[in-house]
Amino acid sequence: MLDQETGLRFIKRMLDFSDKMCYNNDMDNKEKEEKMSNERMREIEMYGMSKEVIREEYLESITAQLSRPHMEMVVMGILSDCQEMIAMKNPTIPAPSTDEYIRKQLNVAKYVLSEMMKARETA
Repeated sequence: MLDQETGLRFIKRMLDFSDKMCYNNDMDNKEKEEKMSNERMREIEMYGMSKEVIREEYLESITAQLSRPHMEMVVMGILSDCQEMIAMKNPTIPAPSTDEYIRKQLNVAKYVLSEMMKARETA
């Protein structure tokens, strides 16, 4: 179980991610579709953010920079976040859907793993 300080840090991190998502919640669906390419919409549907944001937030993070070329710690961090969300299952957390957030974060972890595999293939 989380202590209060760890829980608050985790919630702050989630809120920071939601601020960086690539769509504006004030737009209606029709406007979103007009402003984003199909690929970008697919990324947001799959990951909750664009691949560009994933690269910035995960692949270029301080954790990634300190653990290069082995970025398993990045994936472990994402999986730990998912574990905490499952453990908390708190409806007061400002996330649209805990299960949906977890699903998207697991997709982010898979994307990071695929990028790691690509990097090893080209090395």
